Amino acid sequence: MINKLFDVTNIESHVAQHILTMYPCVTSLIVSHLKKIESV
Repeated sequence: MINKLFDVTNIESHVAQHILTMYPCVTSLIVSHLKKIESV
């Protein structure tokens, strides 16, 4: 039981790290998209 719980937290931390590494790319994409909308 405790082992499974550890697995879940391990996966969650891995996903969180992945999101953190992806976040800057996504943010810049959104910002550039918003700038395009503003310029139109």
